[in-house]
Amino acid sequence: MSHLTDNDRQALELARDLRANMQQWLARQGGTGTFSISPFVDPTGRPSVIITMDSPLALAMVRSLDQQPAVAPQPPQLPQPPQLPQQSQRPQTQHAQHLPQPRHLAFPTQATA
Repeated sequence: MSHLTDNDRQALELARDLRANMQQWLARQGGTGTFSISPFVDPTGRPSVIITMDSPLALAMVRSLDQQPAVAPQPPQLPQPPQLPQQSQRPQTQHAQHLPQPRHLAFPTQATA
């Protein structure tokens, strides 16, 4: 599996975790049903899954979701890049105001005949 990208691996892990949670949920519901979960990476590069299930399982899930308060899903937290220490802004001193301005050099042009 060394040819998989990080997003591919994340999609596989997402599918594995979701499959395990759905199996536990199904056992708690005392229901039966068949489902499959297929990992993929969507066109934007995000790890994703496709879930297919039979009608009895879908109806049981709908009933279960109707009984729970709606909660917006939280996007996964990505690691934050390390923060660089901010340099203090020093006010310009009088010395900096008296620095010579850069000179613009003019190069002679050659006329072509």
